[in-house]
Amino acid sequence: MNCSGFKEGSFRCRKTIVNSQLFKSINKKIPLLIIFLLLCSLSIIPAEAQKTYTVTFTASPLPNGTDWSITFNGQTRTQTYNYLNYRTTGNSVTFDVPTGKYSYTVGSVKGYLCSPSSGSITVNGNGNIVQSLTFSLQRNTVTFTQSGLPWGTRYSVTFNGQTKYCDNIVSTSISFDNVLNGKYSYTVGSVTGYTSLPSSGSITVNSNTNQKIAFSPKLCTVTFTQSGLPWRTRYSVTFNGQTKYCDNIVSTSISFDNVPKGKYSYTVGSVTGYVPSSLSSGSITVDGDTKECIIFMPSHKVTFTQSGLPAGTKFSVTFNGQTLSTTSNSVTFNNIPEGGTYSYTVGSVTGYTSSPSSGSITVNGNTNQKITFSPQFYSVSFIQSGLPSGKKFSVTFNGQTQSTTTSPNTNYLIFRGLMYGTYSYTVGSVTGYTSSPSYGSIPVGKTGLQTIKFSPL
Repeated sequence: MNCSGFKEGSFRCRKTIVNSQLFKSINKKIPLLIIFLLLCSLSIIPAEAQKTYTVTFTASPLPNGTDWSITFNGQTRTQTYNYLNYRTTGNSVTFDVPTGKYSYTVGSVKGYLCSPSSGSITVNGNGNIVQSLTFSLQRNTVTFTQSGLPWGTRYSVTFNGQTKYCDNIVSTSISFDNVLNGKYSYTVGSVTGYTSLPSSGSITVNSNTNQKIAFSPKLCTVTFTQSGLPWRTRYSVTFNGQTKYCDNIVSTSISFDNVPKGKYSYTVGSVTGYVPSSLSSGSITVDGDTKECIIFMPSHKVTFTQSGLPAGTKFSVTFNGQTLSTTSNSVTFNNIPEGGTYSYTVGSVTGYTSSPSSGSITVNGNTNQKITFSPQFYSVSFIQSGLPSGKKFSVTFNGQTQSTTTSPNTNYLIFRGLMYGTYSYTVGSVTGYTSSPSYGSIPVGKTGLQTIKFSPL
């Protein structure tokens, strides 16, 4: 059957055989022309729209057994890449499509990047199309970034066997480039005085990765361990304002945890009958875990008892660098470690001498040291001037009167055996002369000479 009315070459007309029996069954009222036109319109199809072209996607290179996929024009197809005996299979996917513009997307393959990974293809009737897809190993950057370290403090990271350093001046990070996908271990190098969190671990890399490292000042443990105390004898230590106790049963130590670097003071609590052989207080510089040993020694009393001083007279003793004074008859030094030899000095008391005035004591128990004070005696001289030889003069001093006749060699009077104190005197009258002074007082122990000048009337 020929289709008239169409330009030759533009359309293809298919011959349609109409079953005559079909027309017999159709209502004779329907015009034969309508049926004829309907059949012709169904059989007329544009020739060019029915032609298809092949679009081929070829992938390389991938490991054997690797699945890869491509989505093209909304349709996804998957292949398994294999290379055996110099022959590659599963490296291509084909699509048959008419002319037009189509988009595509390459499915992700673990550990690999594809170039191009997506795009569009225009099929314009000029022939089949081949699109190459190149897979390459995915390479990533792993970055370690620190916080908490002071400016200029160096740190390091060992990643996958490679060690890198950062001086923490321009940057706080360490980067490792060209890292393939996979799982890798790392270790953070130690920094004096600081701890890192984490200090080590592993990282699964499938993209650019950043691992944070937080540094914090290293916290230390300061331990005080005693020796010398009997079992179950309790002692205490005050460290940096905190006091802890040890009953000396299971352990002999006291520990203070989480101590930052620095300098701290401490005090060892008193224990009856014992004393630390070293200082009972002091300071410790902490730059890491620190241990301090406390050796307790049995302690004793050392007492100094005086005799010879009037009641209420103050005296003092310096013993082992410590000075005590009292107005009673004794002073006592407590908690003196056993086995030591210690020096002492008796303080001076005006008008008295002490015996002994100094010495040393070896302490092996409670000790008493006696000190005897004795009065110190002085003399006072009265020297006259102005009287001729042969004249007699006298002085009454502290109730005692002495006199002498002047001569070139006897112009003075001496009063001996005087204790410390202030005493009054009176100069006896001499006929025809006046004396200056004629009376007064003398502080004995501070001065021992008094001059008297006689003048004629």
